[in-house]
Amino acid sequence: MPAGSRVVELGSGTGRDAFWLADQGFKVTGTDYSGAAVKLARARAKERRQAGSSWVGFRAVNFESDHNWLTRGARYAHEPGAKQVYARGLLDALSAGARLNLWRFCAMLGRSGGHTFLEHGVEGEFPRTPLDVDVLSEEIGARGGRIVEAVGSRLDIAWNGDHP
Repeated sequence: MPAGSRVVELGSGTGRDAFWLADQGFKVTGTDYSGAAVKLARARAKERRQAGSSWVGFRAVNFESDHNWLTRGARYAHEPGAKQVYARGLLDALSAGARLNLWRFCAMLGRSGGHTFLEHGVEGEFPRTPLDVDVLSEEIGARGGRIVEAVGSRLDIAWNGDHP
């Protein structure tokens, strides 16, 4: 991701990755389906801000609700500049329908030149079964994107042919 760029993290939970990205100099907004996780992340963001760390905003996004993801996506898409979308472990947690809404959301944000960086089938405390990259490629292609790079469970996706 280009240094200092705007990042929208999807599925941020309590904000661990969002805070790390902010500490690396990115302008970050974290999102999650869980209102409880967003509330906890906001409290941590407030504590970090008081301690002098970079600000990270958090919002709820529900890919099962068309109204919710469309409204949130439109707001992010209209902010100036390219947005990078980042998610780790989210793909495997979404239903097939919610995943299609995720691609629409990412395409909206990608119109300004950003990329989508996803990691699926993450190992660790809550391992999940990776999705078939060919299936993901088909879904992404149908929404105007293409996988630029796939390394293991990591995907770099460009939208609307916007990649050098």
